[in-house]
Amino acid sequence: TGIGAEPVGTLIDGVRRFDITARLQDASKASMQSIRNIPLQTADGAIIPLGRVATVTSAEGYSFVRREQLQRYGVIQMDVRGRDVDGFVKDANDVIAANVDLPPGYWIEWGGAFENQQRALAKLSLIVPATIFFIFVLLYTAFNSVKY
Repeated sequence: TGIGAEPVGTLIDGVRRFDITARLQDASKASMQSIRNIPLQTADGAIIPLGRVATVTSAEGYSFVRREQLQRYGVIQMDVRGRDVDGFVKDANDVIAANVDLPPGYWIEWGGAFENQQRALAKLSLIVPATIFFIFVLLYTAFNSVKY
């Protein structure tokens, strides 16, 4: 499926995975025909061109496959201008839910400014009530009364 840095397969050794890549000399990558003519040795020792056992095509795609925790992922980047990030993500999720049927094993995850905002809100939802409680305790100990 690829030549050079793109993996053509994976070797699995226990829980470890190693990408298998096909490396060619520059002359072999000069044209589609030169790739089809790459000689392969069969199990019985015969030499045949790659084009007899594989379909060689050219296609555009990811320049590399990203992985995190053994999961492949693709990144879509955007810059939200003129509106709040939280509102944009809510609207985008509504549009995605209405128009996109994700196959099993696929999911959408928001990162960047939205992820940072959500993390900050989660911390504030703990810190603000705790701070108000401690202020109440300090006032109560100072005045020995809830009325004042």
